[in-house]
Amino acid sequence: MTLQAAFRTARSALAANAFQTATVSRNISGADANGYARKIVLVEPSLSGTTKATRIMRATDQSLQSAALDASSVASGDEAVSKALDALQSIVGQASDGVSPSAMLSAFRTALLHAAARPLPELLAALELDRLLADLQAELRARGRATRR
Repeated sequence: MTLQAAFRTARSALAANAFQTATVSRNISGADANGYARKIVLVEPSLSGTTKATRIMRATDQSLQSAALDASSVASGDEAVSKALDALQSIVGQASDGVSPSAMLSAFRTALLHAAARPLPELLAALELDRLLADLQAELRARGRATRR
């Protein structure tokens, strides 16, 4: 081996080592970053006796990656269910609101019970029940339209 070949081999080894050191430094600085994946430098010898950093690979842990994906999908599913329940709550409302569909349904039920308990003239009872039912239907339609927007 000539002196020039020895220097070329030493220079390539030092360059590959410097590249590996820089990659390790980036790994250390990115360790706390969310979503950062550790990188590994692959060094291969050449036929001329020199070494060369041929490629960089991402080192990932499949079980951790799978667990993170599962947790993300569960959280997204829970968020979708929560939004649907909020939309349903805005449509149905609370019985204590007085103007919500659930309050109107409660008033309709109470009117039915009163009509069954004390007979009024049939036409008067039917008109009262029709009015309560129409109010309930109108409120449900209005809340349904508001929710779709």
